[in-house]
Amino acid sequence: MMLLRFREGLKSLGVLDAMTSFPSVFEPVFCYTANKAMTASAMQELFLPRLSPVGSNKRQMENDTLCWWYDFLQNAEGMCTL
Repeated sequence: MMLLRFREGLKSLGVLDAMTSFPSVFEPVFCYTANKAMTASAMQELFLPRLSPVGSNKRQMENDTLCWWYDFLQNAEGMCTL
């Protein structure tokens, strides 16, 4: 059940299709490599958001969401290095 929900979440963002089309790009993200740590900045570089026009209400919400996402990544990275 959990795996199905995870797949559905990836599918809703188009990530599952990208993973299927370009598995070698996503392998370092989902498969452990002893010589390279996943960092917050590396995760940010994996996905480039397509934002609404500057000045729109939707763009402000997207900016807020991106800030929360980047904060989450920084916190997650900090927790992994403890």
